[in-house]
Amino acid sequence: MNKRVRKVFPQVGIELIREGAEYPKIKTKGSAGADLVCPEDVEIPPFHMVGHGTLVPLGFRLGIPEGYCVHIYPRSSTGLKTPFIIPNSPGLIDTDYKEEVCLILTNLSKATMRVAKGTALAQMVLVPKVPYELIVPRYGERVNPLDEAGERTGGFGSTTNNRKEKGEVKDDEN
Repeated sequence: MNKRVRKVFPQVGIELIREGAEYPKIKTKGSAGADLVCPEDVEIPPFHMVGHGTLVPLGFRLGIPEGYCVHIYPRSSTGLKTPFIIPNSPGLIDTDYKEEVCLILTNLSKATMRVAKGTALAQMVLVPKVPYELIVPRYGERVNPLDEAGERTGGFGSTTNNRKEKGEVKDDEN
């Protein structure tokens, strides 16, 4: 007997709340993210200090299913073809956030840049949320998070440096 089993996927509700806004679009079967577009022309002033980004409202809000969250990433073409970065990338949208989804864009050039209506600069990805708990010590008690974590230290390239010190990495591999 050959029964067809229908796959059930999580569903993200989308409500347009701004004129000119567009629904996020998953462009291909293999795409992990849905493209997010600017609902209107926006001017982004040049970068001149840390924390000086421009809030770009996208004109919709999301209904994210329980057990999930949404991450916002720049599209690969954004970093290649524009001077824009999303400084809080990946952005995180929790299940209980019900307001308008916005991007924070920082313009790394020395000139004011214009983003035309309909330009896709970012994408959203639905991500399962893993429940966890934080271990908070009682007064006077010490908790060492490294007790079970192993001996690796250093971060920021330390796996290559540690392997090199042990002779496991040749100079031309680095």
